[in-house]
Amino acid sequence: MLPSALRIPGLNQLVPPRIAAEAYRVLNRRGITNLQHGFFVRGFADEHRLQGIDELSLCAGGTQVAELCDDEIREFKLSANDFSFLPVSAESISPPAGMTKGAFSLGILNREIAGPPLQMVLANASLLFILAGRAKHYRHGYELAEEVFASGEVLAKIGRLRSILSTGILAV
Repeated sequence: MLPSALRIPGLNQLVPPRIAAEAYRVLNRRGITNLQHGFFVRGFADEHRLQGIDELSLCAGGTQVAELCDDEIREFKLSANDFSFLPVSAESISPPAGMTKGAFSLGILNREIAGPPLQMVLANASLLFILAGRAKHYRHGYELAEEVFASGEVLAKIGRLRSILSTGILAV
């Protein structure tokens, strides 16, 4: 589990990642928050960057990132190439007609849906491995996320979480 001082907030297309990082920096300085290291991400589905998504994107528009680390902000862009992929279409990562986003997400986790949707999940998870200090670059983080997913640990943890939530017991 990541300490509370590490975060990856996803932002919609209206909020530039640098603004959110600067807000956290001010809140940190005032002692309101303690975000030591975070990636603020704003992904785009289209190359013109009109369709925003609140997570890292492997689509043509890529992702804007502001990294806040120890009071310093660094801005950069990520693309599918950073994960050794070609860009995917927005349609390929969206739930098919008649399927809810929740059912689509569970389908990915239950290994019923693969391809670009799973690649997006693993690319987003790669950022967690970087924040946790277990990966030095995005492709390495992606490979670690693939290993965890393949091991079945993700589904086991979701099962334990469901059990905890259904009983109302928060101690693990």
